[in-house]
Amino acid sequence: MTNKTQAQWYGKKFSCNAKSVNLIDGLSTSFEINEVTKTDKNGKSKTTIKGLKPQEVSFTISPLYEAGVNPRTEFESYKKLISKTGRLYIGGKAFGPYLMLTSASLSDVILDNFGNIHSCSIALSFKQSTKKKYKKDAKSLKAEQNRKKNKKPKNQKAKDAKKHTIQAGSKVRIVGSKYSDGKAVSKNEKSKTYKIKSISGSTATLSNGKKIKSTSLSLC
Repeated sequence: MTNKTQAQWYGKKFSCNAKSVNLIDGLSTSFEINEVTKTDKNGKSKTTIKGLKPQEVSFTISPLYEAGVNPRTEFESYKKLISKTGRLYIGGKAFGPYLMLTSASLSDVILDNFGNIHSCSIALSFKQSTKKKYKKDAKSLKAEQNRKKNKKPKNQKAKDAKKHTIQAGSKVRIVGSKYSDGKAVSKNEKSKTYKIKSISGSTATLSNGKKIKSTSLSLC
């Protein structure tokens, strides 16, 4: 799989490659006139249009542990970026003005029995910044890459990934509500422990012979 960068902001890359998949979804923005109303001494109101309101942009990302992205680490990384300003690039081209990250919210969290977040949705909101240029974008990107590279030894990362990744032979419980064929998972089936017979792509075959998405499973 070739490295395909979908978008980038302040050193954060949203891409699809052989190691991980982390793409943006539900992108929204709008242009709105800026109306200013003033009241004179006689009590008469006058409304004038003064350009456009600061542009706002929002989108979500859905990091998945099995796709090479640690959802908890990804969410916590945005706490440090609140109030930071950078240019949003989509498809290699600037999208809108310089944008400041104003909020990051977490939802749709799926946890395993060890408290590890396997998947979630992170909603990111941005607002047009008054800064004309942010010179630290490139430096921040390089620093972020160096921090990630030096955070843990490669062999330790491999051990951690193997320990918390659903694979053939893993013991799991079902946390999802449906099998791959669309049939509902009963409460009795959710209370049992199963062994993974095999995995093909994102679909796992359980010891009971049924197939289910790996995101609907929790390690025991």
